[in-house]
Amino acid sequence: MASLKVYTGMLSVLKVHREKMLAAAGSGFSTATDLADYLVRKGLAFRDAHETVGKLVQHGLDVGKDLAGMKLKELQQFSGVINSDVFEVLTLKGSVESRNHIGGTAPRQVRDAVARAREQLDSGA
Repeated sequence: MASLKVYTGMLSVLKVHREKMLAAAGSGFSTATDLADYLVRKGLAFRDAHETVGKLVQHGLDVGKDLAGMKLKELQQFSGVINSDVFEVLTLKGSVESRNHIGGTAPRQVRDAVARAREQLDSGA
């Protein structure tokens, strides 16, 4: 019970900086998994997609760019299956929405999870 008091006290003074959180969540290589999934959907074997994304991340570190900050031609140097639609998955929104399965982060899944939790609370389960 002592930990509950700590968390309650912490939450009461918590200040959320929405814009800073959004910027941080979408920066760096947070969409690397989404890029690998994209490459697999385009027909690459997962092991090849994983290797390609690893090379792209290393390139990004070398040149000081995250994945979304790279130009299409730059991305295509690492895989010919990359097209302009890749930028749909290299955003925070695209990343979140792509997880549209039970337990996923897509808004629909979050709403459904909240509804299930409310049902459990209302039923006393």
